[in-house]
Amino acid sequence: MMDTYFFGEWLKQRRKQLRLTQREVATAVYCSLAMIKKIEADERQPSAELAQALDETLQIPTDQHDVFVEIARGERPLTSLPFLKTMSGGMW
Repeated sequence: MMDTYFFGEWLKQRRKQLRLTQREVATAVYCSLAMIKKIEADERQPSAELAQALDETLQIPTDQHDVFVEIARGERPLTSLPFLKTMSGGMW
C-alpha cells in the first residue's frame, strides 16, 4: 500500500477499506456528498464537528478521537496518530 501524506487521500483509502461509498459516509456524518468529495480531494478540511462525526464512522479508536480531529483539521501531521501509522504501514 502506498504511503499517505494528505488527510483527504487517507480518508478515501480508509473509506474504501471499510467498503463505504462517499454517499454512505456523507449520510452517516450528516453532510453533503459534495463536501466528502472536496475533503477527499484535499480541497477542504472538515469542521471540528464533522471530524468528530467522521472518527466514529471511520472506526477510529475512542482514545485517539481528539488527536484524529486535530489531524483532520490540519493542526497535526497525519503521522501523529498511532492508529493511522499502523494503517498506513499496511496493517489493514
